[in-house]
Amino acid sequence: MKRSTNIILNAAVCIMILVIIVECIIAITLAFNSGKDSNIDVNIKEGETSIVEFEKLGLIPGESTEYKINLSTEAGTTDCIYINFDETQDSPLKDFVKAKISINGEVICDELLSVLFNADDITYAVDLNSADCEIVIVYYMPLEVGNEAENAEAWFNLLVTAEFQ
Repeated sequence: MKRSTNIILNAAVCIMILVIIVECIIAITLAFNSGKDSNIDVNIKEGETSIVEFEKLGLIPGESTEYKINLSTEAGTTDCIYINFDETQDSPLKDFVKAKISINGEVICDELLSVLFNADDITYAVDLNSADCEIVIVYYMPLEVGNEAENAEAWFNLLVTAEFQ
């Protein structure tokens, strides 16, 4: 009886250690994967659209990646910014990943990619005294998403247009 109790206790300790190791590996993986942030410099002339390509965007539940678009215009002040998400091929990840968009620190949108792919332009009226602004887009997959998003990716272009005064 005592021997079987020792075996059960040893097995329980081994399982607990294994669970801790797996949790550490997941935390390290999330820390490294979420470091895929990027800065993108975009210069737009009046009447032009700038295209930022996203090929094979892939995230796992609980993960996010941030893109900062430093928008410069050659006109005096920017009156309106239009953002459009154009799906370039079937993207199974679109039903699981959200995009949170901020312009100069103000959140203007927080939607699933599937909604953004089917939406009209996101229009943001700005009154900037300079020709520069910062667009921050955080793509994230909520932690609640399960295995249905495994190995899913998204392919799309982000189109940014500025209208000048």
